Amino acid sequence: MKFTPIKYFLLLQLLIVSMLVEAQKQDFIRIGPVYLERNDQNLKSLPYLKYDGKGIVDIRSATAQEKANANLYEKLITIDHEKKWYGAFWSFGDPSKSVVASFENNNDEIYVSEIKGRGFLVNGSAYVELADVLLDETNAHSYRYHVIKNDQEEIVPWKKPDQFIKTSDGKFSFAYLGKFSGGPGQQIKIEIYNTKNYADRSSILIEWVKIQTPIISGTIRYQVKQLRGIFDAGVIGINPDYKRNFPQYSLEKEAKRSNFVSTANAQHTIIYAADSLVDISLTTHNNPAVSTNVYLVKKENGKENRILIGGRQNKKVNIPRALWQEPGDYKIEFVPFAIVKRSDRANKTGMYEQEFPDKKFVYDLTVLPDKNQSIKVSISFIVFTAIALTLLVLFFMILSKYRSRLKFEKIQRRGEQAQSQLQSIRSQLNPHFIFNALSGIQTLMNKNEIDTANEYLSKFARLTRRVLDDADKDQVSLADEAALLDDYLKMEQLRFGFQYNITIDDKLSEDTLIPIMLLQPLVENAVKHGIVDKKKTVSLRSAFQKAVRT
Repeated sequence: MKFTPIKYFLLLQLLIVSMLVEAQKQDFIRIGPVYLERNDQNLKSLPYLKYDGKGIVDIRSATAQEKANANLYEKLITIDHEKKWYGAFWSFGDPSKSVVASFENNNDEIYVSEIKGRGFLVNGSAYVELADVLLDETNAHSYRYHVIKNDQEEIVPWKKPDQFIKTSDGKFSFAYLGKFSGGPGQQIKIEIYNTKNYADRSSILIEWVKIQTPIISGTIRYQVKQLRGIFDAGVIGINPDYKRNFPQYSLEKEAKRSNFVSTANAQHTIIYAADSLVDISLTTHNNPAVSTNVYLVKKENGKENRILIGGRQNKKVNIPRALWQEPGDYKIEFVPFAIVKRSDRANKTGMYEQEFPDKKFVYDLTVLPDKNQSIKVSISFIVFTAIALTLLVLFFMILSKYRSRLKFEKIQRRGEQAQSQLQSIRSQLNPHFIFNALSGIQTLMNKNEIDTANEYLSKFARLTRRVLDDADKDQVSLADEAALLDDYLKMEQLRFGFQYNITIDDKLSEDTLIPIMLLQPLVENAVKHGIVDKKKTVSLRSAFQKAVRT
């Protein structure tokens, strides 16, 4: 074992405290559980100072009762310190515990355990000696005792205590009641009472047992949705009494009848982690005087997690479902134990818990996943998948609709932009066209071509009327646009003397709508730059054709 600086420091502190306590004790005188200051007066009176159970008394001036109590206290302390008679001091102030026991001196450890009531368990077949530490030659004549074996046979009839033994220092004596032997399954009981006061009585029970592996039976409690209440399925071990009364009972049949149990035998049960299960109820069928510790063991992360879940003096243990609801392999251990003391002959005193692991019973419990879990998982998966697909379809529908709206808004913006540009062109075109037409009329009039000027003016008026009628329109039919171009070209023909031709493709409907005065600026530009400056005869051809997309 390695000592770190911290451990050295703590050890040094403990040593210093111990030395201080011992130094303090040296300054005091102990009488019973009481410490008196070590001074000349107390040292001088020390032979006369006694403890009477309440405090320090000086027997030179004490009352008769105080003297009797002080003498009894000293007697019981002396007997107890001899480490033979178990629990001798317990009778101080409680006469009902005056009968004490001493167990056989041998090389083995003798285990004894206090059972319910006043008594001991003896492990094996060791003999026991009994005594009454409150009786001596001065008062024994007023008492009677007897001994009963197995609660049936009186092996010592009622008699007066007539044997006495002394303490090793020869100062005190007490009544010896005899030595008795027995074996597993046997018991003796001694009873003693005061013939003048029956309330002054005592008894003790000695039972010989053999620590054995526990016999276990149990049930799994479950619920049925269609029915009320909680039902039991006895699939864990077999109650010995039940087996005797119902020899045809079978764990396998019960397991098959209970559909949540897969397999079962005397030491192994396999169950499903179904919601209908409530708990597991277990019962031990050993000697009722022997206690059992019950542990639940489960492997977690490669280690065994061991939990004390019940037992002790209780023969029935309920294991709630919360402790084993997770699928996995469990162990339920039933370990006999007793509150014991070792043989006084081994110079060891004191009570402590002693388990007997070599006698433990181990029950295996396998918890499988809920057999409906796969169906539940499948249904959950289908529902989840359906919801996911529905959401995905809705997402793409919304996305498609959103994209269509964006595309439509983009086309609409382009149309509005084109319309705005066309409107701007038209706002510039109309004044330009009117100025050119009036200039043409002025030119004809200056040439004194009155008839031609009148015809030109007439066509201009009709063209102007057509333009004004369509001023609030954004689109006109193909036929109306062709008629407008025809009026315009006839006017220009009068001025410049050229030939023209307007055709409409048979594949096009004359009702097809196009932006108003879409072609007029182009035609006017062709006349201005392609005809006016040419000296030779020129012809103009305007055609409406359906475009073919490739």
